Amino acid sequence: METAATINHEINNPLTPILGNIQLILARQTNVDPWLLHKLKLIEKNVWRVHQVVQKLRSITQPVSTNYFGDINMIDIDKSE
Repeated sequence: METAATINHEINNPLTPILGNIQLILARQTNVDPWLLHKLKLIEKNVWRVHQVVQKLRSITQPVSTNYFGDINMIDIDKSE
């Protein structure tokens, strides 16, 4: 749980200003190049995805491991409780 709390803190702290600034830019999207607008929305979507993964990690009380590569295992976020 300490590791999950640390990950939550260390990842969410830099994500917050990234997301906030993207949302400010998107709110003022007049005259924004369509390509840039698409890229900003893609960044926003993926920042939210990282945030959700961190939240899931924080809430796991019964981890379920799965093989990642060779003899390395990782937590299966979707199967863990």
